[in-house]
Amino acid sequence: MTGGVFDSPLPVVVESNPMDEIPNVSLTREFLRGIDRAIEGTVNVIVAAPGLGLRLYRWIGWQRLLWIAAIVVGALIVIGGIAWIADGRYSFAYWQQGGDKTSRSEVFRNFGLVVVAVVGLGFGMWRAWTAYLQTRTGQRQAETEEQGQFTSRFTAAVEQLGSKQLPVRLGGIYALWRLAQDSPARDVVSVFDILCAFVRDPPHEKEKAGEAKAEAADGDNTEQDEAAARCRPDIQAILKLISEGNSEQRQALPPDYCFDLANAKLRDAKLWSANLAGANLRGADLTSAELALANLDGANLEHALLVDADLLCTNLTDANLSSANLRGAYLRGANQTGADLTDADLTEANLAGAHLTDANLYRADLTGAELTGANLSDANLARANLSGTITNGMITEGTITEGTIFPYGYELPDKD
Repeated sequence: MTGGVFDSPLPVVVESNPMDEIPNVSLTREFLRGIDRAIEGTVNVIVAAPGLGLRLYRWIGWQRLLWIAAIVVGALIVIGGIAWIADGRYSFAYWQQGGDKTSRSEVFRNFGLVVVAVVGLGFGMWRAWTAYLQTRTGQRQAETEEQGQFTSRFTAAVEQLGSKQLPVRLGGIYALWRLAQDSPARDVVSVFDILCAFVRDPPHEKEKAGEAKAEAADGDNTEQDEAAARCRPDIQAILKLISEGNSEQRQALPPDYCFDLANAKLRDAKLWSANLAGANLRGADLTSAELALANLDGANLEHALLVDADLLCTNLTDANLSSANLRGAYLRGANQTGADLTDADLTEANLAGAHLTDANLYRADLTGAELTGANLSDANLARANLSGTITNGMITEGTITEGTIFPYGYELPDKD
């Protein structure tokens, strides 16, 4: 009826649901908050104790430290989840998410999945760490076996060097050379030292000398000595190997390595284009040796015998040739810039076109030497013997000439 009692609107009673008063809390958010609080506390402990991580590292090692850190992180995740569940701000009765209600069993199921994931992660890390340790153990065993094999090969090769048979000695030389290639960082210096020692003091040298004397029994002593001093095939093989500048073994040597070939008997040695820069050849017998185009930069050739040696275009820059015997040596075009030739015997040596700039020829004997085209700029010729030499006036005003014996009729160029 219009205007009656029934026309008045009925009061609407809205029943309040207790769960509506519970805030819409995200499980993930609260879970992460619990972990964050735990991690924050751990960080505060570390900050409060400076050097704790370093002390642990020194005490137990980085591998165990990482493993302990993984366990701690996993424990923090579990503890954070339990703390979140125990938090009174969340009710297990319902979980509002997108208008749907989630039961308590589903909440426990989700949390259980998180725990299982954490445990699975820890187990996976443990298995990975175990596999890593097994791999490291296998690698160490393999390295130990490999080192044992190298030691055996090294010992066998050195023993071969002492054999009386030439083929066996050559086999030992090439075996050592291969070892230097297979393990350059560890064995290259040792191999070169052994090879150089073999050249300096070869085994069975007295036996070889006796055989040479027996072969030259009808000749004079000079022929016997020359036959005994000739470069042996095994020594020649070593010289060829160590003097190759582009070999892998040679390149693996330290930059300051010195080839010690002092007093070696290298008569008639074939050393074309050999790289023996900085080598110690003091007192070495290089009579009639073929050293054309060789690199002897900074080498020590003091008192060396280089009689009739072929030194065509050889690099002797800054080499020490003091008191060296270079009688009849072929030094055409050789670079002897800055070389020390004090008291050197250069009688009848061919120095045509040689570079002797700043060379020290103090008291050097150049009797009958060929100096045509040689550059003697600023060379020290004090007390040198130039009698009988063939020159073309290349001695400049910077040359020291006090006490020098010049060829008959030779006149120094005017300083003007």
